[in-house]
Amino acid sequence: SFRSMMAVAPPNTKRWIILYPVYMNSKKTLAEGRRICTSKACENPTCAEIVDCCAHLKVPCVFE
Repeated sequence: SFRSMMAVAPPNTKRWIILYPVYMNSKKTLAEGRRICTSKACENPTCAEIVDCCAHLKVPCVFE
């Protein structure tokens, strides 16, 4: 769950890819920081939603 993912920081996190909600926010322009096409983006994603998606996909993550 979201809370359990926050409790333990896996080793070697300095080399991980950082995902900010703005990268996938369909309401933002490329100039404002969106990094994916609007058809694959969602409206106003939250950090908690990103962590939940990572957990569902079994992708190690840390919420900071």
